[in-house]
Amino acid sequence: MLKSIRWRLLLWYAAMLLVVIAGFATYLYWSAERAAIQQFDVRLEGAARYLERGTQALSDASHAANQTDGAAGRFFRHAAP
Repeated sequence: MLKSIRWRLLLWYAAMLLVVIAGFATYLYWSAERAAIQQFDVRLEGAARYLERGTQALSDASHAANQTDGAAGRFFRHAAP
């Protein structure tokens, strides 16, 4: 049965088709994984910038409150534990 040229060609073509499909599937998987990682990196970087701006604004506001020259400012600076 496998001595027939038809069966050998059929198996050869089936094997080549399997290799091509497996290669294409591997490429698609790799591309999707890479895109997902890049998207996650962009979102993570945006979140880090957001947090940095928020903590910087909080730090600036705290620093400005400590620089007041009024009696309340002197009281709160000395009353803090």
